Amino acid sequence: MSQRAVLPTTPPVAKRPVGTAAEAFADLEAHAALVNLSEFLPDSEKFAHLVRVLVDHAARTNLIGDPTPHGVADHVLEAMCLAQCARLALQKVPLRIVDVGAGAGLEAWTLAAIWPEAQVIAVEPRGLRHAFVSTLVAETGLNNMEVLGKSLHAAELPANFDLATARAVWPPAEWLAKARLLLATGGVVGVHGSGAAPVFAKFLRGLGWDVPAARDVPGERGHAVAVAAPRL
Repeated sequence: MSQRAVLPTTPPVAKRPVGTAAEAFADLEAHAALVNLSEFLPDSEKFAHLVRVLVDHAARTNLIGDPTPHGVADHVLEAMCLAQCARLALQKVPLRIVDVGAGAGLEAWTLAAIWPEAQVIAVEPRGLRHAFVSTLVAETGLNNMEVLGKSLHAAELPANFDLATARAVWPPAEWLAKARLLLATGGVVGVHGSGAAPVFAKFLRGLGWDVPAARDVPGERGHAVAVAAPRL
């Protein structure tokens, strides 16, 4: 955990209107190839199935801000960036993963899709979103993903996770305090933020955590992801 890495910033791939899952996946592949994320791509057929399920349900439930295929790809790309950081920090695939406040489940789904050997738990207490994620898991055939329709407190999860992540649920300091209680020895916490990755990593270190890896998320949204480890 002593090694610290901030992966290099890369100019974003120009966006274009995306109308189909195939076009969105082609853009996702282009991003991945440009910034060394290709090994973290989910299967193209699974991605197409993800898009079909989400677009179908988005008409009835406000699941994500942009429910188009390209909007789905944006979420998957950010999860791929987190996967790269976690893999670099841990020097192995995290075999026990929890996504707290999973929302539509896109980060948990991506991690489960790219790492079939891992067990991923999505914690989502809101009824409509929990129901959607359960449907998503069933319809895309991810047998390594479990959905809990409970709050983090009610879930009473054990401290045995290699990776605990949450996106847009709590401010980083509050999330890190909660996530510390979920980690196995040597585990790391996924944190999402905005701005340049080096600045975000410096902020997290200022909260008293080590930051083994951080990177910018390609695209126009100005997001960054990092993994943080308790400072020994």
